[in-house]
Amino acid sequence: MVRWSPEFIYQNWRVIPVRRQTVEPVVWDAKAAQVHLVKDGRPTDRTYWLIVAWNRATGEYKYFVSNAPPPTDLELLLRVAFYRADVEHLFRVAKGEVGLSHFEGRSYVGLMRHMILCQLVVLFLAEQTQRINAEIVAATALTEETRGEKSSRPALGAVGTDARRETHGLERQSTGRDSSSAARHDGTDCRQPELAVRPVA
Repeated sequence: MVRWSPEFIYQNWRVIPVRRQTVEPVVWDAKAAQVHLVKDGRPTDRTYWLIVAWNRATGEYKYFVSNAPPPTDLELLLRVAFYRADVEHLFRVAKGEVGLSHFEGRSYVGLMRHMILCQLVVLFLAEQTQRINAEIVAATALTEETRGEKSSRPALGAVGTDARRETHGLERQSTGRDSSSAARHDGTDCRQPELAVRPVA
């Protein structure tokens, strides 16, 4: 049907990237059309989505059937179809991190309780990880902003030089002579040495 039906032949491929948990997004070309299924040798009253996805990189084809309403967007259909990878990732994390594979009971109810508890633990860890990551990002942004404010301030050396110049001017006004030429009677220079002030990073 996908190869010969006009619904698919005259329809352009739509490029849709599918996000994955642990690997780079996979790009699929997809088409979809409304079709009738066959039940007990007769076509169904309602229509269903027939979806075909093609991976150009590997040449792989995948087919899906969905009971979603006709107005549903193709991208949403494809993301739901490939959501199985996220479910498998959840079980893999639960087995390796919170002991989902450690169940040794004999009843189905006990297994379901153990699985639900493990999933709750994974949810708690995921929420805490997101919270801690957000706090780290906020603290990093605050540190960079503080560094930017420090770099925009005037150099301490220039401020210190201006202050010394004003002090020397006041001394000249009060004594009537230049304090920089002060010397002891024995010829020893008693002028204050110049201070080198550098901003601290």
